[in-house]
Amino acid sequence: AFMFIRKKVLDKIGLLDETFFMYGEDIDLSYRIALAGWKNYYFADTTIIHYKGESTKKQSTNYVRVFYKAMVIFAEKHYSGQHKTAFKFLINSAIYARAGIALAINIAKSIWLPVLEAILIFGSMYFLKNYWEEHIKFIKAYPREMMTIHLPYYTLVWVSSLWLNGSYSSPFNFGKLARSILTGTILILVIYGLLPDGLHFSRGIILFGTLIIIAILLLWRSIYHFAKYRTLDFSQRNNTKSILVGSAEKWTRVVEILKSYQKNYHQIGFVSDAKINHPNWLGSTNQLSEIVSIYGINEVIFSGDAIKAEEVMKWMTKIGPQVNYYTIPANSDFVIGSHSKNANGLYFGEQLELNLSKPENVRKKRLFDILVALFSILLFPLWIFKKGRTLLSHSLAVLSGKKTWVGYSKNEATLPYIKPGIFTTAYMLSTPKDQFLHNLDKLYAQNYSILLDLRAIWCS
Repeated sequence: AFMFIRKKVLDKIGLLDETFFMYGEDIDLSYRIALAGWKNYYFADTTIIHYKGESTKKQSTNYVRVFYKAMVIFAEKHYSGQHKTAFKFLINSAIYARAGIALAINIAKSIWLPVLEAILIFGSMYFLKNYWEEHIKFIKAYPREMMTIHLPYYTLVWVSSLWLNGSYSSPFNFGKLARSILTGTILILVIYGLLPDGLHFSRGIILFGTLIIIAILLLWRSIYHFAKYRTLDFSQRNNTKSILVGSAEKWTRVVEILKSYQKNYHQIGFVSDAKINHPNWLGSTNQLSEIVSIYGINEVIFSGDAIKAEEVMKWMTKIGPQVNYYTIPANSDFVIGSHSKNANGLYFGEQLELNLSKPENVRKKRLFDILVALFSILLFPLWIFKKGRTLLSHSLAVLSGKKTWVGYSKNEATLPYIKPGIFTTAYMLSTPKDQFLHNLDKLYAQNYSILLDLRAIWCS
């Protein structure tokens, strides 16, 4: 990230080896410098800002693959004989082992909450069943199918509804949780009504269980949230207290930017050497350490318009790593920064709220694609000749994930990515023009719902 080399050294040993795609090229260069008789020194008496984690997340399988592949290239280049073969074998073993660990960690992080809540739901319904048998129905026990069919599908439907409606996405929203459970209950009752009469045991357990599940999940999530963030204010998910080192105008702008991203940070105020009569002015720059301590600040944003990079680094060193740091380059409205080697850097700028940026809507769109494709395949025998074959090929392309039923009219790099569409947003236009197409795509991404897809398919 920060290296000085004599030009004559590079003239002799050569430049960076382009065989390395990412990682390893600096190791190779340093090794060649040492082989050529020069020495490498680490000089600790200077400071830079290095936003780590910008290229790949350290826990991702892609990072593991690229990093260890670079080590294989290094071994093949600099080691020979039997040691080369053994080293290459060990490195490749490390790639698969480390990639497996990273994949397992990523899967565990993504499913642990749904799995835990599935256990809570199933356990709650099991105890409710026992209570219903003893105190409501006054029977010895429900048939075995209650445990082998009913409780499992209750649990599966409720957890699936939570997942599809984005209840596992941050931040937590009680309204979304309640709506997800109620939606799941409606589907459970529909399935219940379709079952044979011999499997109709008790709708009361379903309805009363709905209230219990909502209460238990709310209690559990409140406990988890408090244990993690030391607050029961779900809007303050990160419990972030932020200040800006810069002008009042820049502070107002930063607040607007973060609000557009729905970042519910607590913006305390700004620090500026120019004393002004402003309710959010906290003090001058030389008081920054005291301000951070007094207000319990855990995020500092430096404006390049008001403070030099050299001063920024001095303050970062003085205050220490317990605070996250971000910067706004001079003459810019973009907030950038990275506070962890395990996470990508943050990049905030003014944006529109796009429904297609939300994971729950991406999942709903994909589920809609699959259901329409399956329905079309079922209708395939009813279609005649060429039209039927075309519908079948479209359905197979959607099922395989190569296409979506409704896509953009243009190749929109600035909007959330979706697969090429069988139909497009331009179904209403008889003579499409580029600007109209762009506006339609933006409106589609901003206001996306399944109804828009249905309308586009029906009218196309």
